[in-house]
Amino acid sequence: MKTILPKIKFKNFYEKWNRKKLQSIAPLRGGFAFKSEEFQDSGIPIVRISNIKFDGTVGGEFEYYSKINPDEKFVLRGRSILLAMSGATTGKIAMLDSEEEYYQNQRVGYFQNTGAVAYDFLSSVLQTKEFTNQLNSVLVAGAQPNISSKEIDSFVFYIPESLDEQSAIGSLFRTLDDLLASYKNNLANYQSLKATMLSKMFPKAGQTVPEIRLDGFEGEWEIVKLGDNCRIITGGTPKTGVKEFWNPKEIPWMSSGEINKKILNETEEMISQIGLENSSAKWVKQNSVLIALAGQGQTRGRVAINKIPLTTNQSIAAIETNSCIDFLFLYSDLERRYDELRLISSGDGTRGGLNKTIISSLELNLPAIDEQQAIGSYFSNLDNLINSHQEKISQLETVKKKLLQNIYRRLILGNEDLLNTINSLTNTYYAALGFVATVILGVLAFVFWDRVNFKKSFEKEFKIFLKEELKNQKLEIDYYYLKYLPFIDSLETRYRGMGVSNSLMGRPVLRYCDIPLNRIIDLYKECVGTAFDKFFGKYSRKYYDICYKIIEDTRIYSINYKDTLIDIELNAIEKMNDRINQLNYIFKKYDYLEFKAIVLDKTK
Repeated sequence: MKTILPKIKFKNFYEKWNRKKLQSIAPLRGGFAFKSEEFQDSGIPIVRISNIKFDGTVGGEFEYYSKINPDEKFVLRGRSILLAMSGATTGKIAMLDSEEEYYQNQRVGYFQNTGAVAYDFLSSVLQTKEFTNQLNSVLVAGAQPNISSKEIDSFVFYIPESLDEQSAIGSLFRTLDDLLASYKNNLANYQSLKATMLSKMFPKAGQTVPEIRLDGFEGEWEIVKLGDNCRIITGGTPKTGVKEFWNPKEIPWMSSGEINKKILNETEEMISQIGLENSSAKWVKQNSVLIALAGQGQTRGRVAINKIPLTTNQSIAAIETNSCIDFLFLYSDLERRYDELRLISSGDGTRGGLNKTIISSLELNLPAIDEQQAIGSYFSNLDNLINSHQEKISQLETVKKKLLQNIYRRLILGNEDLLNTINSLTNTYYAALGFVATVILGVLAFVFWDRVNFKKSFEKEFKIFLKEELKNQKLEIDYYYLKYLPFIDSLETRYRGMGVSNSLMGRPVLRYCDIPLNRIIDLYKECVGTAFDKFFGKYSRKYYDICYKIIEDTRIYSINYKDTLIDIELNAIEKMNDRINQLNYIFKKYDYLEFKAIVLDKTK
């Protein structure tokens, strides 16, 4: 039988891989044609084709069936790898992982766990190009694509003889899948939370107060017109046929398609100063709200924020706010009104367009500026969480794709080629994926080919990372806040001697006295909103005591040694005074005494 080595091989496994048919290791079992007229509202759920989703999950609405005896031929229990054998998702692999029993409907294939192959390993094999290529070669195209069990059973793959090696590979990919599932689950929770809060933290039509309000704010909101309080600018496009208008690349220029980036730190195109002077393009100041007036598909009505000064084309209106309107608040308000903006667009429902007049006439419900800023900050923090999770998902999917390609690729390599390949992978990952690459490559470090000199510390780093991330699967949205529970201990340990202990602080830590206060404020900003009372409020007394001791010890020490303080220490005290105002705002909710500023020229 033909044998082969994978491109990347796990440590301590030296056997070659053998070519085997799926039928010999995990034959595909077809389902049963359950009668739709016998479906029930409860009972044992049936996995149908419609329950195998495009993202490789099993879900949606289930139909139910009463218990049938004997039914073992059609029961799914535990980890079950499924295949859609017809319909829109034909060829899609999905994993059903449940201790509950499910029934397997017809045209849903089940790869039987015979014990001839490690099941997690099989799951990863079925995600490779080797499987996809063979699937495409037999797929019957048409109105209703179909594949048969016989065809799938004939697929061949290179499989390690060692079950231990199979398990090691399967465990790696299961770990990656668990991390991806964790991030995707949290992402969905954050997106759901955002949608809910956007609908509840702004007044509904005809009302002047929102359903949900941040602590410390009251009173009715004022209705104003956007055009009366903001400067609205439309852009232009220099003639594309004039080279001098586009070279040299001097001025950022934004097209309407870039609105979907949400936050603009750079533009894909730039124009020259001459191009700006010979077109209707205009400079837009930083932190303006940009809205797409036109565009294909769903672009019209989308909003973004520019973090750099830039110019735009004529299909974008830039809204420059004044001191009465917070730009983050306005961005969130317009983002939630996307459907409304589409509806009021001029023209018909599909090819309409917004214009400056429509944007200017929009009515805004405005609270006081400090409440606007609090709302804007809340949604900005939530967006940062969403973006962070999206980036991590993309990074992990890239890593997984690379590993699938290189572990299962059908190449016979010498050790030198193997070493070069892994080193190349390492360089690519470090450059492109940052921290995620570091922890994933930490896995490679302790399981892959022992000739490669990786740092052992990565193993420990990965385990810690994995442990924390897997918590997300159980805690869901609350994990983001609950993970800060060790924060108190961290302050007491790291900043011992800065007022947390009984002794006064020492001279070396005086220059960093503002840091723990800043961390508490940052924590508050991240938790403000629905989760604030759940987490921060519970520990308010402890946080207050920490802040009080740090401030008072700083006060005593700095006053006593006022004449000897150096610039870095004075700067730290100045920063602390800035933090005191914010701390007083936070803790007034709990009726604690206010912290006093540290005044060095009024010693007693």
